[in-house]
Amino acid sequence: MADPVSASQTIDVVQGLLYANATRYISAIGLVLLLHDHVLTLPQEVSLIWKAPSSFAKYAFLVNRYLVPASLILVATEMSDFNSTARSDLTMIAATAVLSVYSIGIANLLVLFRVLLLWNKHRIILRVLFVAFAVSFALTFASLIFFVTRLDPGVAWSPMARMCILSGTSKEYALVWLTPLTYEFLVLGLTIYNALSQPRSSDVELSHILRRDGILFFLILTSLRFINIGFALTQDPRKTFLVIYLVWALVTLVLNRFLLNVRAAEVALSQLPLSPLSPLSAPSGPFGLDGRASPFALWVVAEDDYAGDDDLWRMQYTDA
Repeated sequence: MADPVSASQTIDVVQGLLYANATRYISAIGLVLLLHDHVLTLPQEVSLIWKAPSSFAKYAFLVNRYLVPASLILVATEMSDFNSTARSDLTMIAATAVLSVYSIGIANLLVLFRVLLLWNKHRIILRVLFVAFAVSFALTFASLIFFVTRLDPGVAWSPMARMCILSGTSKEYALVWLTPLTYEFLVLGLTIYNALSQPRSSDVELSHILRRDGILFFLILTSLRFINIGFALTQDPRKTFLVIYLVWALVTLVLNRFLLNVRAAEVALSQLPLSPLSPLSAPSGPFGLDGRASPFALWVVAEDDYAGDDDLWRMQYTDA
């Protein structure tokens, strides 16, 4: 008769191997999806972003766009058993964790600019958004550092899984995702309230206003955050990193698509023979966006020798 303890240990080992392999391949799926989308959108990046006037949003977008794939390649390298050790894996976890917080911060700043412009740079909204962003970023970073330090004793190299596994986790892990989610709920609420408070003609439905302001992007982003929170709340160390890198890739992918579409709408708008103060019509297509509220037009660095069609949108936001 088999020893119940040995049988239980065998089951735990097998399940641990399954989760380790699932983490490895799910993370690889996220990297492949992000790289594939990067190649597909590279022409738009060159034509819409590289040629745009210098601004904080332009460089923040480019840094985040290339930072995340580079980080995920580092993760894939460590998970592929290329001279990995418990110490090197912990270093990788700490490095990618810090980079992920920076990525979240950059993404939230770009979204902040978008919402701020939807509100016509209202001073109270400006203060609320920046204070909320600063508090959210500080709490996220602090909870992440605390979580990584708690992980250190529980990281061990598994020769069977050919990667490091965790023997424990902490309750603070959920705070890493709850704090930015709280900020994103604020952004979502301000976006909806702004759409509700705007006067609109009878032939323009509220759903068109919300779609134009990017409500679908905010809903997708919030849903992805909930996935991370759900796995964090299980308190199962085998699930700690199961989908985290996939979600990071998808959040970056959605953000890149959203901002490229906003910039495309902005460029198209600058080519229309319309007054910048003319009322907006309903957007076309399910992802129609408002090009007037583009973060790439906020805090543009002036260039004396620059002239062209983009002068319209450059002055439109910087003079306000």
